[in-house]
Amino acid sequence: MDADTLGRAMRAATDEIDLQPDFTNRVVRGGQRRATYRRLRFVAAATVMVALAGVGFAAILPGHDAEQTAQLSDQRLEQPTGGDLAGDREFLDQATRAWEEGIRDSYNAERNIFDDRRGEPHVYWAGTTPAGRAAVVLQQAFLHPSDGLADYDANQLQTLVGLVAVDPADGKLKLVGDQYQSNGEPAPGHFQFGPGNRTILVVDRGLPLYFSAVARFGDDGKPTRDWQPMPVTDGVAVTQVPENTATSGVLVLARAVRPAPDETGREGLLQLDPASDYLAGGGGLPTYDNHHLPWPIVTGGATPTPGTGSDRVIRVGSNPTVPGDVINSLEGWLTERGFIDPGVRHSSPGLWAVAAGLPDGRTALVGEYQQGNDASRLYAVLVDRAGQVQDVRYGGQVNLGAPLPVAIRMPDAQGWVVAAYGSHLRYRSGPDGQWLDGGADAALLPDNAIQVQVTPSNGTPIEVALPR
Repeated sequence: MDADTLGRAMRAATDEIDLQPDFTNRVVRGGQRRATYRRLRFVAAATVMVALAGVGFAAILPGHDAEQTAQLSDQRLEQPTGGDLAGDREFLDQATRAWEEGIRDSYNAERNIFDDRRGEPHVYWAGTTPAGRAAVVLQQAFLHPSDGLADYDANQLQTLVGLVAVDPADGKLKLVGDQYQSNGEPAPGHFQFGPGNRTILVVDRGLPLYFSAVARFGDDGKPTRDWQPMPVTDGVAVTQVPENTATSGVLVLARAVRPAPDETGREGLLQLDPASDYLAGGGGLPTYDNHHLPWPIVTGGATPTPGTGSDRVIRVGSNPTVPGDVINSLEGWLTERGFIDPGVRHSSPGLWAVAAGLPDGRTALVGEYQQGNDASRLYAVLVDRAGQVQDVRYGGQVNLGAPLPVAIRMPDAQGWVVAAYGSHLRYRSGPDGQWLDGGADAALLPDNAIQVQVTPSNGTPIEVALPR
């Protein structure tokens, strides 16, 4: 096809295009970024015209950047605003300004993800929530390599997602969260905000959404959750955390099938970052209290093996087996057997462990593990002589103020593992029985023991009854 024929085809296809009177001014005001965006919209139209004329698009624009073509792939950018405040033009303008102002102070600005934004910010949703007015703002950006950005997240076009809402601290409308999609993570658009971070908003992602406010630990030490559906309306789902529930344990899953109460997998987990931490400049990362026993790193009776964690294990009983780094292996053992809440953001073992060689040849590896802001919990991992895990027993929550904070009964009448670092331990098997020596810091007691006498460094003995 010659140039005249192509020109006639393009003019015929564009005869009825009605440009707005201020089209030229808007292009100039938009600068290079917006000009590029609108030029690509024209290119997209030209593609259709050329196809009608029977000419391949590559013949007109050889070497066209595929990244720029992808700029039009997120259909949400072209959709009308959803939500009950979609018709409030003043609020939409306020939301857009809050986005423009907020990204300057965002912790994500250090990753330079806002440096090459494409097109205009688009208010995808604007509505009323339990925390007041809120808006979801979308804008595309090309992520260039940066010191603050992982290499696998660079050199790609993404749709950034931000939430504009009322800051409870001063009542002003602000950007309270922004997200991009890191490699292997869920699509952005899930927020926790409002007074006490009790309001949850999730952008529709084409899968059912399920909400759980808190994990409940049974007598066996395993967590269960009540998963409630989050219905999507106008492109978003909104729910509220009950007032009598801590917000640190809130989880949202995006899955095709409703999760089981004892679900421990992380598939479809949408990690929620509290808006209060975002606004404080904390990078959206919540803070946690340390509920571990304040025991120092201790050395057991056997010669420690450097680097294996065995230098932090107290050995009691008969020839206990210590299979490597007991303390740092605890999480894996607990996870495999369903003791770890799937969405816990913070979790850590203590700085101590007890390896008790049981009469039947097994070893009980006793330690503590904290999940989130909950109290630390006691566990006994039973291993055979080869160090293979046979069972895990739950020992309840740690009472930091108790004179004998560790007391866990072994199965099959194999005795009690007790510990009170810095104290001397004695025990007896009857109310009027003789006190027998158990040793310092920790002990393996017979199954019929009923009381422990704990003598701390101040020399004042305290008698503790073992639970039956």
